[in-house]
Amino acid sequence: MSTQSRVINGRYHVVREIGRGGMGIVWLAEDQTMGRRVAIKELVPPHGTDPRDRPVLEERVLREARTAGRLSDPGIVTVHDVVHQDGATFIVMELIDAPTLSEVVRQGGPLPVDQVLKIAEQLLSALETAHAAGVVHRDVKPSNVMIGPNGRVRLTDFGIAQSIEDPRLTKSGTLMGSPTYISPERLHGEEAVPASDLWALGATLFFAAEGYGAYERSTTAASIAAVLTERAEVREAHGPLKELIMGLLEPDPKVRLNAAQARRLIDRARRGSNPDTTPAVPLTRALPVERKSRRALAIGAIVVVLLTATTLVLALTGVFSPKTNPPAANPMQDTKSYGPDGDITRDLQDGSCYNGADLAEQVEDCDQEHDAEIFEHISYADLAEYPDYMDTDAPSACAGRFEELTVENRDSVLRFRTLVPTRAAWDGAQKEALCVVTKADGGKLTGAVAGE
Repeated sequence: MSTQSRVINGRYHVVREIGRGGMGIVWLAEDQTMGRRVAIKELVPPHGTDPRDRPVLEERVLREARTAGRLSDPGIVTVHDVVHQDGATFIVMELIDAPTLSEVVRQGGPLPVDQVLKIAEQLLSALETAHAAGVVHRDVKPSNVMIGPNGRVRLTDFGIAQSIEDPRLTKSGTLMGSPTYISPERLHGEEAVPASDLWALGATLFFAAEGYGAYERSTTAASIAAVLTERAEVREAHGPLKELIMGLLEPDPKVRLNAAQARRLIDRARRGSNPDTTPAVPLTRALPVERKSRRALAIGAIVVVLLTATTLVLALTGVFSPKTNPPAANPMQDTKSYGPDGDITRDLQDGSCYNGADLAEQVEDCDQEHDAEIFEHISYADLAEYPDYMDTDAPSACAGRFEELTVENRDSVLRFRTLVPTRAAWDGAQKEALCVVTKADGGKLTGAVAGE
């Protein structure tokens, strides 16, 4: 299409080409009616496409317009119009004058943690909006994420988005998307589902945090093999951000982080990386982990002031006995409740170290031999109502804190469990989940496991 004096639909004056991809060319144009600049995507079938397939491709473009047009989220590019002219199909979209995440990272390297978390939060919001409307994006990747100068993130190119309500428009056996960012289940031939987008989100965040693609290899075949057989190794990201990325990149979609779990990790990571920031509105998710013990301890740069005269309601049931309850592969299987109606019902004074694997007797000095230690407290104190997600959120938090313990041969010599308050305990002001560590062989601990 020549740009000379070309006007689409008597309204959009084409200025110049600003990009192109597998499904078409994107033009910069002036909307002469509204007096604004817009981006126009023109369908251009790939070279060698059978003319009989053109209607299918045109239908895919129209589906893109219908898809994006019904999605309302600050992180999704707005579609203004759809035009048919001179045998071509055009989608008129909001113009985003910003580099892609791919360009930003390639030029400047890995992004700071705070910026990665802001990107994660906005992309997750966009995907939640799409998924709620029955739409799977199917091509979440760094080159489809635009980063504005004010930090605003926009997810682009719903051109291969698949509405859950629509029949597949691709040919049998055709896989749409970028191999490095296609989830394992899709490579195995399964349909794209919201969990597939979340895996791609994890791969995109890996790229932002680490500075390269988790599964980028020299050939497409090698990249596909890597997705199917390898686990990404995170080096730059730590703590909740690492948990977020690795949880989203879980190969099995059944145990992969869902959107709610991902949002809670983002919230915890953002609070942890910016501890002086106080939320403007009440949180509806877990607050950052706070450490309590006989003395006030520091977590990173945050000094946590201990609450005084706090009574914890726990019970003697032997659930911490390593000899009768071996470590579980899934941290959630090692989760128990505490409270007057919980698995543990005995009252304990505030403290960290205890004799008896069941926390039967408090030890005043953690330097003495002891059987169990509460090494982390997860505070939910700012929540107005009992969080039903605590039984999954707290074990994930405890697992992350357990990994941060600097104990030699930690995974073989120690084990951890999680205690969550029952509703009755919550109503009694016990609004913390507890992370408890014991010796794997049932032996004694000496000194505070988590340090002074």
